Amino acid sequence: MDEWLKILPIVLLSTVKFAVAFPVAYGAGLSPWAMWASTVTGGGAGVLCFGLMSERISEWWIRRMHKRHEKHPKRIFTRRNRNIVHVLRHYGLPGIALLTPVLFSIPLGTFLAFRYFHHQPAKVFLYLLASVVLWSSVLSNFGSVVHLIVP
Repeated sequence: MDEWLKILPIVLLSTVKFAVAFPVAYGAGLSPWAMWASTVTGGGAGVLCFGLMSERISEWWIRRMHKRHEKHPKRIFTRRNRNIVHVLRHYGLPGIALLTPVLFSIPLGTFLAFRYFHHQPAKVFLYLLASVVLWSSVLSNFGSVVHLIVP
């Protein structure tokens, strides 16, 4: 029962802020396998939850921006927008999926992936889940190596 009280916050934290869950799990004294399982479970649940909500979030965002543009003139294609398009064209879905767990948060990365690749939802889920499993494996193993070096 005590182990579950350590794992549950890690699962909940990794649904939203995946990279932050690892130092917390290490500090809680979880084994590398428990760390891996809890972060994969939480990250996968976050991808699933925010992936299912991404269409509604996108609709809300469009409505919000439409109201904003009624008050202000439409903005010109900016440098920031050009950079986003460049990154999307250069790296595509694999790049977004790879950066989502560690650089972006799970909600933001999932939203971006579904926003720009909405025509391939199964592929987006697969890439994001594979990225969560990959990063969880890397960071859990890094945690076990740190534990060997610094007791």
